Amino acid sequence: MKRVKLLVVSCVLGTSLLVSTNVFAKDNVNILRLAGQNRYGTSDAIVSQGWSQSDYAVLVNSENFPDAITSSPLAKKYDAPILLTDSSSLTDSTRQELENLGVKNVFIIGGTAVVSSNVENNLENMGISVKRIWGQDRYETSLKVAKEVELPNGVFVVSGEHYEDALSVAPIAAELQYPIVLISRNNVPDTVLNYTDVIKNTDGHVVVVGGEDVLNSNVISVINPTEIYNQTSKYNRNLALIDDYRRQLNLSTVYIASNKGFADALSGSALAGRNGNPIILVGNSNLSSVNNLISYSNVRNVNVLGGTGVLSDYAVSQIIGEASVSREPSEIVLKDTDNAPISTGVGEVPSNELWLTYSDGTEELLVSSHDAEETQDIVAGISNPQFSIDKKKIYFMSEAWATSASVHVVDIETKSEHFVCDGNYFKVIQNGPYAGNLIVNQHRYYEEGGSYNDYYIVSPEGEQISDLGDSSEVLSEYE
Repeated sequence: MKRVKLLVVSCVLGTSLLVSTNVFAKDNVNILRLAGQNRYGTSDAIVSQGWSQSDYAVLVNSENFPDAITSSPLAKKYDAPILLTDSSSLTDSTRQELENLGVKNVFIIGGTAVVSSNVENNLENMGISVKRIWGQDRYETSLKVAKEVELPNGVFVVSGEHYEDALSVAPIAAELQYPIVLISRNNVPDTVLNYTDVIKNTDGHVVVVGGEDVLNSNVISVINPTEIYNQTSKYNRNLALIDDYRRQLNLSTVYIASNKGFADALSGSALAGRNGNPIILVGNSNLSSVNNLISYSNVRNVNVLGGTGVLSDYAVSQIIGEASVSREPSEIVLKDTDNAPISTGVGEVPSNELWLTYSDGTEELLVSSHDAEETQDIVAGISNPQFSIDKKKIYFMSEAWATSASVHVVDIETKSEHFVCDGNYFKVIQNGPYAGNLIVNQHRYYEEGGSYNDYYIVSPEGEQISDLGDSSEVLSEYE
């Protein structure tokens, strides 16, 4: 087993710090982490790795992805870094970066609602020439950016409502000088269709990237592309693109980015595109697939975009070999979502999610609220989550039940979730002869009419073991 040197470049208050540490891995792979205290610090670290001077820069909104995700081919054309800013004013760190690089020309991507005229004025007061590229919406803006890339012989078409596929193609598009244009799930703007038709009519390539999770199949058929990447997940599409375009890319170095946000990967796409390196999207479900790609591609340098808060040392260790970082289930977190409530026998029940945080700081989505054909399998209004004694499972309540709530369980390793029993309350018994079983308060009916609530000891499979009666005082016996 060989040691792999892990270098961390982080920018704090405009100063680059280089920190060296070691992790274990199966192969001789160098790891460079480009990170800062926030997305601006990470952007500074990325820029310092690629540019000491630049006449041009591309400026995008740090929190609004639709316009920004199309900018990597433009950045490549002018050998320019992609810099981030707030919408209302030029951030201090970006101002400093512009001065350090000696930038003379800036492309602002997006209208004044995305990057305000105040930012434009700030730049002009610095003596910088500004060109704003924008349209009435994200789709028109993507076309305006595309037209800055002269005489392309191909174009990538991706969803304008999700950023992952655009980030997957960004360094490839930059290397090939293929523009990135946007469409919606259910519609192709006429202007975009006209543009792709022009590319096809000149024997160019029109490559649609997006599966049914982001694009309607009818929309893809309207475009009639020369190539389609419609694998079932963003991760599969990402790896398929890298595999198919490996001859146009330099796979001795790869960049890896978390799927949690677009800013780090977007900043990194300019550097990756400059050097012809791919960006690999990383989530909890595809670590082994990324490891396989790195292994058979003979990758020698892995550049990590972002700090450990977005991509942990454990995940990086998994990608390049055997993990040397302890990773244990730590905390259960319930998160509200913007999804519509679930309709159940008790009416509309809020949609939420159950997440698990690990000791290394990573987190994983285990259960999302969902509908089902069988009433007992509906999950919504998730509450009262508890670990099993061995911390291999999590029990939780779901409000989606006709006369009471229900108890469900999810296996942490397999992510499989199923109904255990009905119940208005439960807890996992920690000690004594019944340790590992559950105490559940259940609503029952008398044959002659009426109903009652009793406490029961129930097995992890939902089988009743003992009736404890209707008094909550019995709970103290099983603390």
